Amino acid sequence: KEFLKEINKAKNGENKHNESKKIVGILPAIFAKPLMNIYAFFVYNLNWNLGLFKSPKNAFGSIMLTATGSIGISKSLCPIAPYTRVPMVISFGTVEKRPVVVKDELEIRKMATFGFTFDHRIMDGILFSEFFSCFKQYITHPETMTNG
Repeated sequence: KEFLKEINKAKNGENKHNESKKIVGILPAIFAKPLMNIYAFFVYNLNWNLGLFKSPKNAFGSIMLTATGSIGISKSLCPIAPYTRVPMVISFGTVEKRPVVVKDELEIRKMATFGFTFDHRIMDGILFSEFFSCFKQYITHPETMTNG
């Protein structure tokens, strides 16, 4: 519900990053990377939220989700942008009809592919497998999620 609410806000032009995008958008491209690195240093190393960038505190959260399916990409692995300081990016591909076997019968179901990119310096593969098992459980059985 929260994700859909944020999608609708973005579609209506209400995005918490709009002001930041405007600031970065007026600069020549050659300055974008150094500016984002300076931003990351102040926000993450010094824990200062710079009003100049008009960005919310911890703007990228702990995991970044990108809907590459919204631009027609069915499978993707997105790189982790260093200035975000997130340990993982999850890519959500297009929803497509695919044949699957359900109770020994062939059915056509809507399915999507998720791509996971994670920083091995922060998260070991065995920890990722535990995360993935939990993630798969929630995706295949959303009724097991709790609000809390």
